Amino acid sequence: MQKKTKGAPTPDDVIGTRTPRHVVKYYYRYEFRRRCGEYKFLISSVILSIFGVLQVVFPPYDMMLYYRIKMTPGLPPFDWWLDPPDQVIAKVYIFNVTNPVEFSNGSDKKIKLKEVGPIIYREKLRHDNVAFNDNSTLSYTANRSLIYLPDRNPVDLLKQTITMPNLPILVIPSFFYDSPFYVRLGVNLMIRRLKTETFKTATVEDFLWNMTDPLMDTSRSLAPGLVPISNFGILTKVYREMQDNLTVLIGPGFASRDFFKIDRINGNDFVPLNGDCRFKMADSSEGVAYHQSVSRNDTIKYYRKTFCGIANLFYAGDTERYGLSAYRFELDNATYDRSRRGDCYAGAPELPGGLRDVSSCNFDTSIAASNPHFLHAEPALIESFEGLEPDPALHTSYIDVEPVTGVPLEGSAKCQINLAVKDLSGFTSRLHKFSNLNIPLAWIEYKQEGLPDKIKWLLYILVNVMPAFQIVLASATFLSSAIFLLVFLIKQRRLQANLKANKALAFEKETFLSK
Repeated sequence: MQKKTKGAPTPDDVIGTRTPRHVVKYYYRYEFRRRCGEYKFLISSVILSIFGVLQVVFPPYDMMLYYRIKMTPGLPPFDWWLDPPDQVIAKVYIFNVTNPVEFSNGSDKKIKLKEVGPIIYREKLRHDNVAFNDNSTLSYTANRSLIYLPDRNPVDLLKQTITMPNLPILVIPSFFYDSPFYVRLGVNLMIRRLKTETFKTATVEDFLWNMTDPLMDTSRSLAPGLVPISNFGILTKVYREMQDNLTVLIGPGFASRDFFKIDRINGNDFVPLNGDCRFKMADSSEGVAYHQSVSRNDTIKYYRKTFCGIANLFYAGDTERYGLSAYRFELDNATYDRSRRGDCYAGAPELPGGLRDVSSCNFDTSIAASNPHFLHAEPALIESFEGLEPDPALHTSYIDVEPVTGVPLEGSAKCQINLAVKDLSGFTSRLHKFSNLNIPLAWIEYKQEGLPDKIKWLLYILVNVMPAFQIVLASATFLSSAIFLLVFLIKQRRLQANLKANKALAFEKETFLSK
């Protein structure tokens, strides 16, 4: 008896009911569907193999990092940079002079200092005027400002009254310390006429934001070109010009390790310094983002205007933040070292070791930067005052960087502002005891207090989940491809065995075609 294949058209089914053309079309349509059914496992195996190869050649993990360095608008890395989260806290510590009378009358040989603070602000960073350039660079304007946080200052230290050196009476003579005799004579007459005191008592808020004096007003009216500002508030001076036009490198025109490194600031590719001193911005960063694939042998270079240059941070150890592995980089202990002759930050006359002349970024005012409490400075600097207690645990600057993406997870940048008083022996005797003193005024800690939760989760998925998921997905893809190929081969083998054992299908086909 002839065996009938399930679903196959036979001559007996169609004689007298269909025309030969329709029968042939029906038969070949059936044959096409049957053959596709036989080869669907092979086709699936080929598609999965291609998909697996694409995962190896173009890993999703690498593609995400690639689009990050392109700073693609609409994606989280760009949006996060464009409107940075309010995570940077500025903690200000100001030094109160506790013995102004005793130091002035000579009964005390040293100025006694007492640290007051912290006064806590939030540093708000905005990025405006964003432009993508054809040479794989990104241009923008960075604006920084401080916002007072009442909830973080349970005691309103701004209203506390303290005593500090009266900056105008020390800054103006320091500016003219090496001027001709008649110039110094004029400054002396002005100081005597205005009866300006060497110490001033006012609120913390005034010292930070509104430090004025008749001497400064008079000097500015006489020589506006030499005295460009009349308000010597510490924070007013720091944030007076906190707007910069930057151009940074982005991908893919540059290597991933060049990502977000500064190309130019305000049209210049050098740090703004006096004289022949020229330090290129190359390889430095503004601190918002660092290059990808950070290694322990790297040097993190960070530019900050208040520092008036580039700071080098070196690997100090491994750490962990928010379930992510991180590298800690700390500020080089020799950052303020004055031991090298010809140093562009040595000042004139040369400052002691532990101080950095930053007058070029402060209207040529005799301002010097240092670590808080003169950490890592020459002992003579600390010994000139009472009340300074340098502590590496409290006063060291550091940054914790996630090494794959270069995203800073946490950090603390600390800098002390000092008044570098010049030789005042050519002025009134009231000023002589201040000659060549480097007086601590205040120090600021810029603290990055973590990241927003959505950024933490995004980094965790990208760094910890994606690599493992990528391996699992690729392995599953190739395994599935192999299984489909094996199923196809098994089915083909069974089909060939059935055809050899049963010739009915061939007989039906020949009979059908002959009719």
